[in-house]
Formats: sequence, C-alpha cells, structure tokens
Amino acid sequence: MTKLPKGEKNKFSGLGRGLGALLNNEATNSLLRETDNQNESSSYKTNDDNNQRKESLFEKNKVYNVNINFVMPNENQPRKFFDKIKLEELANSIKNNGIIQPILVTKVTKDKYKIIAGERRWRAARLLGLKEVPILIRELTESEVLEQALIENIQRQDLNAIEEAEALTRLMDEHKLTQEEVSARVGKSRSSIANTLRLLSLPQSVQSLVIQDDLSAGHARALVAIKNEELQLSLAEEAINKDLSVRDIEKKIKKALTPPKEIDAQSEAYRLSLQEIEDLLTKSLGTKVQLREKNNKGRIVISYYSADDRERILEILENNNN
Repeated sequence: MTKLPKGEKNKFSGLGRGLGALLNNEATNSLLRETDNQNESSSYKTNDDNNQRKESLFEKNKVYNVNINFVMPNENQPRKFFDKIKLEELANSIKNNGIIQPILVTKVTKDKYKIIAGERRWRAARLLGLKEVPILIRELTESEVLEQALIENIQRQDLNAIEEAEALTRLMDEHKLTQEEVSARVGKSRSSIANTLRLLSLPQSVQSLVIQDDLSAGHARALVAIKNEELQLSLAEEAINKDLSVRDIEKKIKKALTPPKEIDAQSEAYRLSLQEIEDLLTKSLGTKVQLREKNNKGRIVISYYSADDRERILEILENNNN
C-alpha cells in the first residue's frame, strides 16, 4: 500500500466518512495515480454498476416535496366521488399532523406528475392552500397506473361499491382478465368480485344512492335479485327512509318474488263450486239459498217469506230425505 505523504496524519480511523473526507486532495490523487490502470478500469466499472443499482433503488423510494401545481389528478382514477365533509376532516388532520403518507405518482413530463394513489390527500392539501406536497414516484404504463390505482384504493377501502365495480370491469376489459385472475391481483375472493360486479346491473338511480353513501353495498346487493327497476328504487328509498336492515329488505324482496300460493288458485275454484251449490239449492228449493264458509266451516242460509213458504220448503227436504 502506498504511504501517505510526509506531514499527513493517517485519517483512516474516521470510519463512516467518504474517502474525500478522510484524505486530502494530494493524498487521494497519489493513490489514484499509482493504481494499476487495468485493475482500475475493471474494478471501477463494477463499482459504478453497483452504485447505479443502489442509486436507482434509493431514488425509487425517495420522497420529494414538489409544487402542488405540478401534481395533477388521474382522469382514470377509480374513485369519482369525494365526500366534502370527510375531505374537510382530512384537511384538518393534515393541518395538525402534516401529510404523513406521500402521494404516489407517475412522471408525465419534466414538471408534471399524475396521481396513482392519494388524490384525497392532494385535494385536502389544496383546501388548506399548501404550496408543496410530498410525492413518491413510480415509472408505470397507463394500464399499470389503472391497476395500481385500483389495488391501492381497494386495499385501503377508499372506493364505494359502484366505483369498485366499474374499476374492476375496466381492469378486466383492458387486461383481458377473468374474475379468477382479478381476484388474485386485488386479494379478494372470486365470489366477492362477482357480487360487486352485479351491482352494475342496478338502475342508475339506485347506483347513485350507493355512490352518495345513502344506501349500503349490502342493501344494494340484495336488490340485484329484483328485475323490476321501479320496485328496486322503491325498496331502496324505503330502506333509507325507514332505516331498514339488509335482513328487512331481503324479507320484503322474498315476499315480492314469491308467487301466489297454489292454494289460492284452489280456493278460487272452490269459491266457484260454492256458488254452483247455492244455485243448485236455490233451484231445488225454489227460494234464495246462501252458503257462508270460513276455514272449511260455515252455514247454509235458506230464506223463506211466509209460514206457507216455510212448510213448503220443509216438505221438499222431507221428501228428499225419504
């Protein structure tokens, strides 16, 4: 090893500092000049590659504070509805605690970044009039942005059920994915994916109630069983106005979907046969006859209009009995 020039102290004991901080310029230059050129070339190439990889990893996870106007919302953001009250609550939290989690973005141009996840934080920061926001940069394609935004929002439960269903549909269409494949990517069961997608069959009037958080996803899923749009909306509004549980709505739906009992049709036929009996007795006795029946019990009412009429009817009955 080359000795240091006279008069210089050995500073290698200062571990943890860079080479330039440990050696003066003259000593450093002396070391570099006396290093074998071939070994220097190969070793520095390897070191450069390692440094680039480390720097790349470092930059990927580095948080930058940028001008808030350089950050723009994603037009394909799965989340469409932002509750004003909850946004104000988030703004108050940021005012007291700052933005704890950086906004995830992808770079569009030199000074423009598109939000992947964290639009609520960005909107709340704008409400507060903040000049800068912390960002974390990811290099993603447009389709990867959609997928990442969907997964981020689902995992944080930031989407309402309709927004989630629309995002899942788009993810399946653009990436040609099956429900099973989507299930694996977002970490939800296939049945959960299928139930969420069915919500898009509801009329827009009912979907809007879910988006505005007036109607729960559970109530909405129950209403999918009905095909009558007017009845769907009617039950949805009843659930909201009367604060009905999902179970209450399911009972009402079951009642609406249950066809009339077969016994009802039989009862109608039976009522017709009672009328026929009345007609037969009226004709046989020559007077008005009425049958009154309930639960297979009842009475026969025979009308007469004089004592002679009564005796006549009794005579007919006695003769028929003989």
